[in-house]
Amino acid sequence: MSDPNWEQSKLAAVPRRAAEMLFEGLDLRPADWLVLYRVDGKSSCKEIVVASPLTSQQTFESLEKLLSTKLIELPRVEKEVPEEAEAKAAFVLPDIPASWPVPMERTRFDPDLMAAEEGPEEELRRLILYYHGNLKAVNYYQLLGLEPDADVKSVRRAYFKLSKVFHPDRFFRQKLGVFREMVETIFRWLNDAHKVLSDKRRKAEYDALLGRGVLGPWQLEEEPQVQQREAPAKERQEVMKPRRPLADLLAEAKIHERAGEFRAAFDLYEEALKQRRSPELMNRSAECLIRLKEDLDLAESRARGAISAAPDVARYWVALAFICELTERATSAIEHYGQALVLDPHHQGALTRLQFLMSHES
Repeated sequence: MSDPNWEQSKLAAVPRRAAEMLFEGLDLRPADWLVLYRVDGKSSCKEIVVASPLTSQQTFESLEKLLSTKLIELPRVEKEVPEEAEAKAAFVLPDIPASWPVPMERTRFDPDLMAAEEGPEEELRRLILYYHGNLKAVNYYQLLGLEPDADVKSVRRAYFKLSKVFHPDRFFRQKLGVFREMVETIFRWLNDAHKVLSDKRRKAEYDALLGRGVLGPWQLEEEPQVQQREAPAKERQEVMKPRRPLADLLAEAKIHERAGEFRAAFDLYEEALKQRRSPELMNRSAECLIRLKEDLDLAESRARGAISAAPDVARYWVALAFICELTERATSAIEHYGQALVLDPHHQGALTRLQFLMSHES
């Protein structure tokens, strides 16, 4: 692995991306972009070389190229010992909401969940359970810890503060067990609260709902009970309908996809998923919604399902990355495009998007 031009102190140093990366006029190769993605301000040069899917020599050459073009800096300091690094990386838990119906200190948490083998540390575990258990008991202002007269800047600030705790990407490759779905649900609600309270028209509509004693749209969805007596008969009719062969569904879905009829293709892929829960079908369903730029929460759920079942397929990471772009999460998109390139260094789509995002990151 060693390169004669790299002394030990240099290998132990932790490179950082330059505060202002200027790409104009630089002739960077795909390998250089892949190594630049690996420079995260935490990994030492030696760790980058070891983890790189490129050969050691190719990685060293790219590090030299990035240093010479001043895209990265290499301070003459050794990497922090694990205890120091862990303390530095630790995040601050949010203040416990005081306006929620049941205070956290009076909440009884499920002992089985608290003792579950898979999950985050105890303090964060309690916080996830507390937020998840109160989602339908508080309004959007209470969820973000805001007053009803909060301005857009305050909404955005509160949202990003909580996102640092509950963003699903923060738990990448961690064994969360049942807590993963809770985190994803909490983040979706935070995202909804941010979107509503940041938009003047939607905020006014939401305030009107609060004036009627409605905490949020979920209560409106739960209220109607009209014609529910007819539902069982209709459901029985649906059950009695013969299922279309899976091969026919997929063939028709692909025809619609090629014709640009993505809604029809999505419906067929979803029908196929009822017969076979495969990662490829989940990803195709996600890709249709990406094309439509609709139902992106569902698209993300499908993309993550595909990755969970088959984490070594680059195309699934690209789909998730594109969803992050559409929902204005550029940092997460960069991470996911980078992961796609780790799996397939020649994936041109991932490379192109990574180049664009990193070129505009600063």
